Amino acid sequence: MTVGLEVERRPVPGVTATVVELFEERVRSGAGAVALMQLGVGEWSYGELNARANQVAWWLRGHGVGVGDRVGLHVGRSLECVALMLGVLKAGAAYVPLEPGVPFERLAHFVRDAAPVLVVSGDPVVAAGLGVRVLDVADPGLEVQESGDLGLELSPEDAFYLTYTSGSTGVPKGTLVPHRAVPGFFAGQGYAYWGPGSTAVLHSALSWDGHVLDLYPALLSGGRVLIPDHGNTDPIATAHTAAEHGASVLFLTTAAFNLLALTSGGPSTAPRQLLFGGEAASVEYTRQIARRYPDTELVHCYGPSEATVFTTVQPLDCADLAGTALPIGRPVGDRIVHVLDERLRPCPDGETGELYVCGPALGHGYLNRAGLTAQKFLPDPFSEVPGARMYRSGDLVRRLPNGVLEFVGRRDGQVKIRGYRIELGEIESALAAHPEVATCAVTVHEPAPGEKRLAGYFTAVAGRAPDPTRLREHLRAMLPAYMVPASLTVLPVLPLTANGKIDRRALPAPDPTTERPEEQPPSPHDDPLQQLIGLTWARLLDVETVAARDNFLTLGGHSLLAVRLVHVLRAALGVEVTLGSLLAAADLAEFTTLVRAELDRAAVQPDLPELLRRLAR
Repeated sequence: MTVGLEVERRPVPGVTATVVELFEERVRSGAGAVALMQLGVGEWSYGELNARANQVAWWLRGHGVGVGDRVGLHVGRSLECVALMLGVLKAGAAYVPLEPGVPFERLAHFVRDAAPVLVVSGDPVVAAGLGVRVLDVADPGLEVQESGDLGLELSPEDAFYLTYTSGSTGVPKGTLVPHRAVPGFFAGQGYAYWGPGSTAVLHSALSWDGHVLDLYPALLSGGRVLIPDHGNTDPIATAHTAAEHGASVLFLTTAAFNLLALTSGGPSTAPRQLLFGGEAASVEYTRQIARRYPDTELVHCYGPSEATVFTTVQPLDCADLAGTALPIGRPVGDRIVHVLDERLRPCPDGETGELYVCGPALGHGYLNRAGLTAQKFLPDPFSEVPGARMYRSGDLVRRLPNGVLEFVGRRDGQVKIRGYRIELGEIESALAAHPEVATCAVTVHEPAPGEKRLAGYFTAVAGRAPDPTRLREHLRAMLPAYMVPASLTVLPVLPLTANGKIDRRALPAPDPTTERPEEQPPSPHDDPLQQLIGLTWARLLDVETVAARDNFLTLGGHSLLAVRLVHVLRAALGVEVTLGSLLAAADLAEFTTLVRAELDRAAVQPDLPELLRRLAR
């Protein structure tokens, strides 16, 4: 009988080298090859990228940055951003992504916790409020630095970057990732190709390890990285960009992958390898993508950020697509897994146990959280390596007879929505911090298969009547957009279990109408355009009606639903409806005005009565 214990140690090229050494090796073997191409800006060869990164490193060293330090990067995705990342590494430091667009208080927490020696910013006026020394990326002193390699002696154990994820106590936690953790998930692996002639796409948010996947496999293997000219909120636009510019490998979160399956306006071709993961995947949506792109290899991927990008991968075949659940596959590269019971004993095949990850992939632990590190990073009793540890993932899995792993669920209150790992306790802490909230709870609502939404519930302090709109503004100031509940429902009392804990199963269905203005002007029947858009909102948001003053986000919309909506409207109306106009509009009436202006500008007159008849069917 095979037990749930992975004992094979697979040697992987590059695990004894640093990211800096691997990159500089690529520069020496092909300095003239294109490394980066930013649409609308230009491209850099490996030699040019290396020279710019060296200038950044010398510049930082001149400002006191040394080996073992941390440097905050307050910049968006760009050629310069990649040079800054590599420059920080070449200077011997680790970078801390401080992505523009993340709520300022959250960035300030990252800085307080990470204690970087300085922050490099493309917006130094804003960054000045972070309370640490700021260097302007436009500093003329950067341009006069020498461009030769520094030649610092670095160790694979040195910190590479610091990534923050949601924390169950209400405070985000930072994981220190060493250089040794990076190459093992792709070096010498056959599930995807990032070598010479390949093109990857840097589109993921810098605040999570998706950007590590987008960028480093290609840069450390001789491939090219494409940087789109749009934000990271529109995966359909990313898929089109990938197709138009010949990308050979692309990663999408499961939610974005599902959206691609649901959207008729997707590209006609897909990359050679399409990787996806981040939460439980839909077999049906995966089948749809497989039928649409028969020449594309689909790879289902799994991995916690504490173990750096991927722990397991499963290149999907017909047998996988014929099943009821997609397997998460086998350990990849130098990743090692155990499937253990509550007493840390290996589980037999077919039995559910918790997944533990071991090997060079593991981070150093949680910064400034020794207690939590001890709870999650345990001594590995199955390893012969002194001091070896294993990471307790909290994910429940079982090993199938053919040796692949299948995801079963979580053992705690952590969820994944649209690829982001979320601790419900952090949202509840932010909600409870409002002075008019007495008690609260946050759950996940799934109105349709694969459409997960956060739902918040609260009771008011005696004599107070919190305005859900102001409460939402309070949350937006404290949390990133993906952690703000799609609905906020006020209750007279939260249901309790027999032992006095909140009974989450007894919470009612979310009520988006609680956040609507008390006096709602109806959507005028003499405006067929507004009727059409309102009906489209209602279908996507799973609400009965939409009034003129309703706001898309307040009704439960989020970035991926917004992407789906604009693509539906573009196809129906024949004009370029933008994601920005939808998210910026105060309500349905204002958004309709913006769409009407675009129709007038393009001199397009859609058959609105016919479109309404089709939608009403």
